[in-house]
Amino acid sequence: MPCRARLTLVAALFLFAGRAWAIHPISAPAPVFPAEAAWINAQPLSLELLRQRRVLLVAFVNTANINSLRALVWLQRWWDAYALRGLMIVGVHSAEYGFQKDPAALRREVARLQATFPIVIDDERRLWKAYGNEGWPSFYVIDQNGRLVYDQIGEARYMELERTLRKLLAAAGYAATTATLVAADPNDAPPAEHDGKTDLAGALQYVCRVQRRKAIVFVISDFLDEGY
Repeated sequence: MPCRARLTLVAALFLFAGRAWAIHPISAPAPVFPAEAAWINAQPLSLELLRQRRVLLVAFVNTANINSLRALVWLQRWWDAYALRGLMIVGVHSAEYGFQKDPAALRREVARLQATFPIVIDDERRLWKAYGNEGWPSFYVIDQNGRLVYDQIGEARYMELERTLRKLLAAAGYAATTATLVAADPNDAPPAEHDGKTDLAGALQYVCRVQRRKAIVFVISDFLDEGY
């Protein structure tokens, strides 16, 4: 597929990605990570290794999805605030398009987005199916006993999610690093600096880079100038 067509496809994904959220039924215990899966920012992890040691937040994200890009900001902030206080965050990247299945390109994109927490590559969607996942971003909280205790699909409700994390960390014997929530925003909304414009340009260029084409800069510029 020509790069221009891929740009249109990804732009449509960004435009029609909503902020709707939902909570769907949970089940326990939590699914395990595939032993043969490749990882970014970490050596392969296992639930057995984390049990009795860490509260775990599993987040399904996709680097070509604007909702995920905003969620990545919160995930990184939680990682910075709680990683040394008992929280493990694992991102699960399930490819939507063929160009996202290039591991080297995905690693570069993760680095560009400044996400430093562990991410497992789930191109075959084994974890996606095991969790019964339905979209991006999705969040699954696993307590220190390996039990899936909370899950949520979609943006918003970040404060509720963080309160759940802090409650589990406290139960596991970890002290909070701050008196207030990291996601203590009046509207419980993603940070203003990730309004989508910069992320959209970067993601569209990413499509072209992976396809070894030149980024169609004027298409991106015209799109942003239309007031997106």
